[in-house]
Amino acid sequence: MSCDVHAKWLASTGYSFDGLVNFPSVDIPSFEPKDEGENIYSDEEIEHIAESVREHCGLGLGPISNVVRLMEKFGVVVCRLEMKDEKVEAFSFWSGAKPFVVLASDKASGARARFDAAHELGHLVLHRWVGSDEIEEKARLQVIEKEANQFASAFLLPRKSFPNEVFSSRLASFLDLKTRWKVSMQAMVFRCKTIGIFDEQQITNLNKQIYYKKWPTREPMDGPEGIPIEQPLLLEKKSPALSLITYK
Repeated sequence: MSCDVHAKWLASTGYSFDGLVNFPSVDIPSFEPKDEGENIYSDEEIEHIAESVREHCGLGLGPISNVVRLMEKFGVVVCRLEMKDEKVEAFSFWSGAKPFVVLASDKASGARARFDAAHELGHLVLHRWVGSDEIEEKARLQVIEKEANQFASAFLLPRKSFPNEVFSSRLASFLDLKTRWKVSMQAMVFRCKTIGIFDEQQITNLNKQIYYKKWPTREPMDGPEGIPIEQPLLLEKKSPALSLITYK
């Protein structure tokens, strides 16, 4: 099933379900780049936006307990579907005034799944104004994806708190951080590079260790016994209300 079909099904299901069970009202902010000519966010803009969204959601500076439930709380319709035959692992869109996020149900890593969710939240708040024609342009799409990744990183690992917990450049120290922040070690190492916690040599050494241990695809605490995959509640297929909705 294509992403377009997934999107149409989710939108129709979301609106139908909204008539049966009241969804929380949509309350997520949206932004536009200050440089309207280039339509590109600066790194500092994205950091500030991530901080603003945290503040808007009433979050402190610590780890976010559940990204999916947070989005649902603020009116985002979230669904997990099997997408093993798709080229994407998640996507999001606005249908009128209602935001939707589709996440892969066949994801092995709970930490990576959380990053996917935060990435899609980034698209909702950063790129609501982006037209479909822009997404068709490869170079433009790369910029948009990079911005969503930057948002996810800043949103999950705030620059005002995360650095205070990074005491060592030893790879083993990131296991405890992964338990607490529920973010992959690779994403945390990249965040350390972005906000200047470690120098280039330290980052290079960490990445070499990750590849040596064959962790790029599966880290410790991934899989069923590790960090759990966050599941949506408001649009759960097992809900009795959904039995009234036809999915073809």
